[in-house]
Amino acid sequence: MIESPEGIWTIVVLVNAIIFCDGYGFVMFTTGPVSDSKELSALGLFVYASAYAQSLVLLCFHFIYRYALICQIEWLNALTRSQVIAGMVVLYLLFGGGYGANVVVFLFEDARVKDAFRHPFSRTFQHSIDEIVSLGGVYFIDGIANWKSWCGLSICMFFIVSSFIVILLCGRAILRTLREATMSTRIRQRQMGIFRALVVQTVIPVFCLYIPSGIVLICPIFHLSVDTTFVTVSFGVYCTLEPLVMIYFIRDYRIAVLRKAKGLAYCVIEMIEIWRWL
Repeated sequence: MIESPEGIWTIVVLVNAIIFCDGYGFVMFTTGPVSDSKELSALGLFVYASAYAQSLVLLCFHFIYRYALICQIEWLNALTRSQVIAGMVVLYLLFGGGYGANVVVFLFEDARVKDAFRHPFSRTFQHSIDEIVSLGGVYFIDGIANWKSWCGLSICMFFIVSSFIVILLCGRAILRTLREATMSTRIRQRQMGIFRALVVQTVIPVFCLYIPSGIVLICPIFHLSVDTTFVTVSFGVYCTLEPLVMIYFIRDYRIAVLRKAKGLAYCVIEMIEIWRWL
């Protein structure tokens, strides 16, 4: 899954995207293993950009499923497994593909963007922007709004805002039901633990993935150039932090990890004792 830390890390390593901001715009290009081929670079940028939408729609799936399971169980009873899977696959492809198509149509290899970045890019990287594959946007050119870049930004924001509206509405309904519905204390505690983990699982990518990327997209509107190194750092933090949080918040996961750790500790102690007797 692209939403998983392993999926994100794989994309980061293969693409190793660099985001360069200057003036009223930004460009993104690859420096990873795929950068040796223009075709692979283009594919890598497409996957890299669409990964944001794919991770968002997967988060939406989590909340919609928990909402149906806790608040509207009749939904799940009325649908077959194949219908649920088919609906999720279609929505996943439409969301990820739509976001990627927006990038291709409005932000990919724009000649006006390359013209605007030709001198700043050459000055900074000692390399011609015409020799690489890039995506990006420039919001104002010679004081006039570049509507192609504005359309690309607007569609990106639509995907992001609509996803979080779904997440907030489902999350609010789930929390209210868990607090008010009649259920045993054990079940309530377990469901609350899963819900807290789901919330934290959403908050972490918000701060490690979406907010850093949003800063890069929005700052050029105000003619603010930012050092984008923090984007790569935040990706690395996400890949490390997300699994640890899941283990901390879900009690069953915690117990399983502790049991494995104790078993490993006993094995190490036994090996040390055997080594001493040899």
